[in-house]
Amino acid sequence: MLRRTLASLAAWTLGAGVAVLVGILALSLIDDGLAAGQPAPGLAAPPRAAADDTTAPSPSAAGSSRQLTTPGGTATARCTSTTAYLVSWSPAQGYHVDKVHRGPTTDTAYVAFRDGTRRIVLAFRCADGVPQQLVGWHDGDD
Repeated sequence: MLRRTLASLAAWTLGAGVAVLVGILALSLIDDGLAAGQPAPGLAAPPRAAADDTTAPSPSAAGSSRQLTTPGGTATARCTSTTAYLVSWSPAQGYHVDKVHRGPTTDTAYVAFRDGTRRIVLAFRCADGVPQQLVGWHDGDD
């Protein structure tokens, strides 16, 4: 009886340990995906226009990142040399994402936030490998 109890306890401990390790691995992979701007499994990706859909640069690519902020939302911008790339973005409360040009691009990457009447465009380009923020807004239908 004691042998059976010890065997059951050992099997349960091993199973619990494996479950914890698998959970930690899964959370690590989800966190890495979120840091790279990818949606968590089971969640929808932010809306993007098909013409703006391009391949993301490697997360390990050398470059400079910067958090950019507007009243409409925030974004994380990355520059590698003269190439601009929007890593992630999040609208402020009351706003939604209207349009995104994520990059990579040698011109300007941007995300537009809209609250119904106001459209705020958070744009940036790279200067000497550093994201330089450009902000504009329009209080109309366009």
